[in-house]
Amino acid sequence: MTLVTVRPNFQDNIHVGYISGLKKFTEYFTSVLCFTTPGDGPRSPPQLVRTHEDVPGPVGHLSFNEILDTSLKVSWQEPLEKNGILTGYRISWEEYNRTNTRVTHYLPNVTLEYRVTGLTALTTYTIEVAAMTSKGQGQVASSTISSGVPP
Repeated sequence: MTLVTVRPNFQDNIHVGYISGLKKFTEYFTSVLCFTTPGDGPRSPPQLVRTHEDVPGPVGHLSFNEILDTSLKVSWQEPLEKNGILTGYRISWEEYNRTNTRVTHYLPNVTLEYRVTGLTALTTYTIEVAAMTSKGQGQVASSTISSGVPP
């Protein structure tokens, strides 16, 4: 339980208190009471409130498998800090240090893997995945990997 004491504002009858250290997009119960030297007044009924949504943290465990000469499978886990309702994921890839080759796709929020196709054999790529909420794109998880040898 966190207690916040608010100094009275007798000029406009509005009393404001700030609670710090709350987690993003998390529900809390709040209640208020007035107190004077003789003692506390009645506590208000608890009110359920939720902190604001924000961009998510990075996706977890970015990994690659089924690495072939022209394709590979990328997989990841939901961010530990969703900070809201996940609306989807952005996946991008480009040849290493060649931003003009970048390809980007937006995926539904239930997608936790994607097959990247159209790669060039024996080429190094940078692959990025980021989760999104209504507040925008979260921190990017990035890794480099080389495509496979042609058959």
